[in-house]
Amino acid sequence: MLSNEREQLCFVCYRVGDMPTPKVPSVQWWCAGCDTPIWVPKKSPVAFPKICIRCTGPDTVRVTDAT
Repeated sequence: MLSNEREQLCFVCYRVGDMPTPKVPSVQWWCAGCDTPIWVPKKSPVAFPKICIRCTGPDTVRVTDAT
C-alpha cells in the first residue's frame, strides 16, 4: 500500500501496456491518477483508489506501513 500527498492509501497496479497478461486473476480498470488501463487483482481491497505504477513518483507518493 502507498500513501499519496493527501495521506490517502492507494493500491498500486500494473498498466495493461506494461504487462499484457497478468500473473494473478485480474480485471481491467482505470488508474485514478492518469486514467490509463490497469490490471486490478480480483482480491484487491475495494475501498482504496487504484493507481498505476507510473503514478507513484517520489513527488506524489510515499511508502507507509500498512500494518
